[in-house]
Amino acid sequence: MNKRLYFLLAILAGCASTGLENIPLLWKPTTGMFSIGSAELAELQNARLQIDPVIDNRENTTAIGQNREEPTPRQVTTPEDVPAFVTNRMKALFSVSGIKVVDSDGTAILKTELRRFFVDETATYQGEVILRVILTDPDGNVLWSGLTSGASARRGRSYRADNYYETLSDSLVGAVQQLIQNRGFHKALAESSRAG
Repeated sequence: MNKRLYFLLAILAGCASTGLENIPLLWKPTTGMFSIGSAELAELQNARLQIDPVIDNRENTTAIGQNREEPTPRQVTTPEDVPAFVTNRMKALFSVSGIKVVDSDGTAILKTELRRFFVDETATYQGEVILRVILTDPDGNVLWSGLTSGASARRGRSYRADNYYETLSDSLVGAVQQLIQNRGFHKALAESSRAG
């Protein structure tokens, strides 16, 4: 009897500790990326944006969220390469917006530092992505630099992977959208195409 009870408790403890630790990182946006207006797109028709691999500057590179509804927070972690994930999604988002993205020989090069990629869950899911970006010419001269961020909030069932995925994805969409809408960034990218 004692062996059976011990075995059952061990199984339950193992299930409880797993939670959302070491989950895959999935792209599940619920909001779309806007397209640049035709006049703005015309300014960028000769621009070729090269997006370098994102550098991860987060303190805990596996943490992507936490649930704080209980006295002891429950963590959300991933074993996957978060900077590579962000790099690939950024390339796709810039392309969808109408900007030509290239792997090499860009008229401008985007260097990105990931500062935050996290969802804090209490009564709602609150996501935030913060990126420090530097736009340079092919010789490394800085054309523009600054911070861009995106945030997303949603309600949903507690401690669910899909809600974390959606909140993170929408936050990243917002950060890239804010960057593209930044007039200084847009102007620098347009000028790089004229210089290149």
